[in-house]
Order: sequence, then C-alpha cells, then structure tokens
Amino acid sequence: MKIPVWIEATPEQRYRATGAEPFVGSAEAETPEAALEKMKKQIDDRVAQGARIHLALCF
Repeated sequence: MKIPVWIEATPEQRYRATGAEPFVGSAEAETPEAALEKMKKQIDDRVAQGARIHLALCF
C-alpha cells in the first residue's frame, strides 16, 4: 500500500515524517529515511494492536 507522507527538515537539523488521515502521526529522526521508517513502525504497531486497513467501496 502506498500512502502520502510529508518529510521536512526541522530547525534542529533533524527530519520529520508526517502522515494524514487515517495514518495520522509524526516521527523525527536524523535522516529522512529513518524518520520514514519510524512512521512505518507506528503504522505497523497500530495494525499489530488490531487496527485494520480497508479500501472504501464507492457506489
């Protein structure tokens, strides 16, 4: 699954990855790749706790 994630530099010389609904959250790290990996782990953790991802049906 592909989801949009905003990655930006912070004033502290770090990087922040931020997701939008339904993947709300953010993660900071030393590199863009590490911030993205932390964001992915947050989503994986939510799924492991029972959250589910379903594609919406439109009629």
